[in-house]
Amino acid sequence: MEQVADALTQHAVATDSVLNPNLFGRSAFNRYYYGVFLAVREMIRYGHPEIVRFPHKTMPDDLTGKLREKIVDVARQRAKRGLISHAEQSQFVERASTALRELAEILKEGYRIREIADYEPSVLATVQNGHVLLDDKTSDAARNWGRRAERAIGQVKHVWRQLGLTN
Repeated sequence: MEQVADALTQHAVATDSVLNPNLFGRSAFNRYYYGVFLAVREMIRYGHPEIVRFPHKTMPDDLTGKLREKIVDVARQRAKRGLISHAEQSQFVERASTALRELAEILKEGYRIREIADYEPSVLATVQNGHVLLDDKTSDAARNWGRRAERAIGQVKHVWRQLGLTN
């Protein structure tokens, strides 16, 4: 998805047309968002195959709610059984919580911009200083969503492995 978004961004920046930066730029923001959404969905499937629905709007709350609570519960149980120390329990929960909050924030930000791109045609995507701008977000900031999400996903998966939730 990110490659498609990059190509759309490059086309929006390179065109001389007034209309094309808006059309291609809006689509680029959508692709950047969907790249993150799909990566987070895949992470959830990896750690929680029992979850089968992935609504865009509620995914941030699911990350910081249900998924975090499962980590808290498993860490608490492992500490209670003496499999990990209380310090490790706290570290795992804090590391996962921080990463899940980061993913939730990226998804909220991306979803907000995606809604503007899809449903607010009066808000134009424009090119400024070689970047596409939609509302208050540049294409570079949107591109960075994927990198931020990748780091956070890695943290969550690491905690899951440490707690024995996944291989």
